[in-house]
Amino acid sequence: MDSKSGEEALARLKRLPVSSLRELVGHLTLRQAQSIRGQQPAKNELARLLLARYGPTLLAGRPGAGYRGSPRLELLKQLDDTELRALLSQLRGRSVRSRNRRRMLHELSTYPWVRGSRNSLLITGALGLPAVFAGQADDTPAPRSEVVPAAFEYHPLFRYQQQLVEELLKLLQTESRAMLSCYTGTGKTRMGMEILCRSLQNRRSATVIWAAHKAELLEQAIATLKRIWPHLTRGLSLRVMRYYGGNELDECELAEDQINVIFCSNQQVVLRLRAGDTNLIDWLGKTDLLVVDEAHMALAAGYQDLLADYESIRGETHRVLGLSATPGRSDLISPQESAALGQLFHGCLVIPDVNQGRSPLQWFQKHGYLSRIDHQRMHLPSRLTAKLREQIEQEEDLPLAVLERLGRDPRRNAHILKVAAQMVKKGRRPLIFCCSVQQAKLLQDLLLLEGLDAGAVTGEMDLRDRHWILEQYRKRKMQVLLNVEVLTTGFDIPHVDTLMLCRPTFSGILYEQMVGRGLRGPRVGGTERCLIVDFTENFERFERPLAWQRWWEAWPQSRLDFLARSAPEAWNTRPA
Repeated sequence: MDSKSGEEALARLKRLPVSSLRELVGHLTLRQAQSIRGQQPAKNELARLLLARYGPTLLAGRPGAGYRGSPRLELLKQLDDTELRALLSQLRGRSVRSRNRRRMLHELSTYPWVRGSRNSLLITGALGLPAVFAGQADDTPAPRSEVVPAAFEYHPLFRYQQQLVEELLKLLQTESRAMLSCYTGTGKTRMGMEILCRSLQNRRSATVIWAAHKAELLEQAIATLKRIWPHLTRGLSLRVMRYYGGNELDECELAEDQINVIFCSNQQVVLRLRAGDTNLIDWLGKTDLLVVDEAHMALAAGYQDLLADYESIRGETHRVLGLSATPGRSDLISPQESAALGQLFHGCLVIPDVNQGRSPLQWFQKHGYLSRIDHQRMHLPSRLTAKLREQIEQEEDLPLAVLERLGRDPRRNAHILKVAAQMVKKGRRPLIFCCSVQQAKLLQDLLLLEGLDAGAVTGEMDLRDRHWILEQYRKRKMQVLLNVEVLTTGFDIPHVDTLMLCRPTFSGILYEQMVGRGLRGPRVGGTERCLIVDFTENFERFERPLAWQRWWEAWPQSRLDFLARSAPEAWNTRPA
């Protein structure tokens, strides 16, 4: 959105009554803004906040339950009855004579919104906003299948990656299942793809399935494959197929004289298997290798069903490769979880042995593959009721009610806001992990009111909006990025140099995933040092440290030591 369009929209929003602007901003934001700033936002600030919060999607939302307002509805209220009838007539394509204002407002404010469509443009124009607020037409979806061209820039593996790949290739010749584990940011996807390509080098036809739980992870994997395939296979033809996002693939696309790599969401595959999809069963029978990304999730019932069906169909010839930075499970769930994960992959784990038996982490940091970590602890006591404290002791992780309560704590949010502003003044661009969706949106509002360019991504967002926000942050056009567990995986922005952890957890897995977002070192396009500002160790009332504290202390030790402590009989580790 250009500055001219923004100023035109701002002028239009300023014509709304202050009461309407306040209702749209929300009472929670206003209360906390009053508490932190000592005064309510002015009308101009309210209008700018709404424009910054919604951007080009200002008109896309509909009124909530109980006929609560939306920007579209509040702007429609500024039109007289004649203008409302004229707009409704244009949308319907026939004359409308209704005199019921409330009914017309309801229909227009809830009218289906299709970005860039004729109707969206009509509504946008009638409300006096530039055409950019109608949105762009839907992006062309990624092709269901495509042939990979033969010219991409190729970057050879680092030596430690070569050693891990060689060990895995040798292991999979005799073992049916194995897992590769290495730190976040050290190229697990790249190594997994190298294994895939090299295992197919001498084949003229084969099928591989690559499974993950997020579309972002699958698209990253496809991009990696397309870069390296032409350089490793001497002109072999390859067909990439997408079996996620609603795509359906039929049997004829698995050509007998073709190498097929099927990228699929594990959820979609499991649903189709349970529905008895004969095409999918046929694919499994032809699959030479099944790759499971983020394989610490493989204990989920759906993944286990997929692995069991694959083994049942292929027998001793089935091959499964798991990839994970955290090849274990939280012992707060069950002492047997890590052991069960090890058993699922037949105890075969390949890990880096790059520092003569000492800490791999220190070696990766010394050589610039991982950033060095500065850890700053914040002590922020929070008030929790006795009932919530009792509930915490009975849970595997912090209950949603506790996280939401913490997310609304005004003292805590005021301190988070202050620290984030200080980080921006120092030239940093913090990535903040929040307790709840409500907190992410609230902190975004408060940061915007302070004049900082902040964006929030949540699981409930349209993927196009999420990708746009991430792109603004990637291009350094956004100063602060907030999220609620969305960016623990599938997030690849190497320049992250500041993490603010506001979401406490009992899960060491989740903690490592959050911290991993800032681990990329300068040798792979990341930063020399990453600052972790931790707001989550203030829970002395639990009378025990959170799980992540144990994991943090374990980081300077070898991954082999960690696995031995978590599940001694689970893994037959193979240093490489």
